[in-house]
Amino acid sequence: MAFENEIAPNEPTTNHAIADGRHQLRMAHLQSHDVPREIVSDIFREAQESSLVLRVGRRIPVGYGETIIRVDGVEPEVGQVGVGTRPEDREGYTKPVSGVSWGHKSFGPIKLATIVTASAEWERTDPLPFYRDLQSKMSRAIGRGVDLAVFHNRRPDTGAPLLGTELNSYVNATPNRIWLSGDIYTDIMTGYTMLAESDKDLTQFAADERVRPQFISARDHNGNQVFQSRLNLADPFDSIAGLTVEYGKAVPGRIGTSRDTGVRMFAGDFKQIVYGYADQITLKRTDVGSIEVDGQQINLWQTNQVAYLVEVTFGWLVNDPNAFIAYDMAPLPHVAPAAA
Repeated sequence: MAFENEIAPNEPTTNHAIADGRHQLRMAHLQSHDVPREIVSDIFREAQESSLVLRVGRRIPVGYGETIIRVDGVEPEVGQVGVGTRPEDREGYTKPVSGVSWGHKSFGPIKLATIVTASAEWERTDPLPFYRDLQSKMSRAIGRGVDLAVFHNRRPDTGAPLLGTELNSYVNATPNRIWLSGDIYTDIMTGYTMLAESDKDLTQFAADERVRPQFISARDHNGNQVFQSRLNLADPFDSIAGLTVEYGKAVPGRIGTSRDTGVRMFAGDFKQIVYGYADQITLKRTDVGSIEVDGQQINLWQTNQVAYLVEVTFGWLVNDPNAFIAYDMAPLPHVAPAAA
């Protein structure tokens, strides 16, 4: 298939092991391994460092189509053999029978992508710092897109809900909500009790950075400090009540144009989050053709611009949103208008 406005011959390569196609010289025909490796590989590394989900979730293989993951079903249980403790009370007696089963869930990936442009003159001024800066910006964009998808099922560029992700679910789909009261320790214990009573695990916390001052001042009922900070306050995690606290802007959802949801912290079983990539993060460059921006066609060659495209096919599953507690910012008290 020819690319947009690509002149003949435009027969794409069908077997990537050999060059069996005939086409015009376009970056779009190159595979990810043909892009400078120092950019492609570092995007994965920096995305891992900048993304909250990629730090707390579990990575699994994900395909372009449906991904099926096995989940726990019925656990086998043992029983006593015989009627007592003596050998004659055990030997020869019938053993009990127990059942076991597994379930499965399926989900599909989505594609995350963006295009950025620059003038050709700016690109030629100092290429090495330009590429390094581009690498950092692209990696952070991928990390933010992943986080917002998994925590709130939104896209950063518009703040709108993602489409076709009903089977993936997301963390903020949990019905378990707690209003933050100002006594963060009591709020945490309330959430822990809710999880324990429903046989859910509490493995760690994910919090908005704005909750950190409450953590620092938190005391248990005996007046003991329950917060442990890293020596470097710039580190992305702390510890409270012995459990790790990871920080990220994805928790309240204030990424890109996505609005603040009012969530300030999630607690729960973060092993319920799995994610994976169906392909490598791909970076492509072109200085020809046109791109569409707000309905306007911009000719790159005619305007002396270059365009960079970054894209990745990414999938995730939040197996059980009920395994999380969302701590919401309490609404501001209503103040009646002053009498005239």
